[in-house]
Amino acid sequence: MDDEKNNVIDDYFIAKENQLVCKQKMNIFMATLNKDLTMADGLFYIVKASSSLLMV
Repeated sequence: MDDEKNNVIDDYFIAKENQLVCKQKMNIFMATLNKDLTMADGLFYIVKASSSLLMV
């Protein structure tokens, strides 16, 4: 879902041979296999990949 609650999954992923495949370069973060956390907060978050680096 984007900030406006639109389903944008088709912009980022495609199902190919029974696998979820990325359609574009992206960064995946906060990924988890913890079932309770996944049900409460989601499996992972993504952002479009950028050529700029963020230094924190």
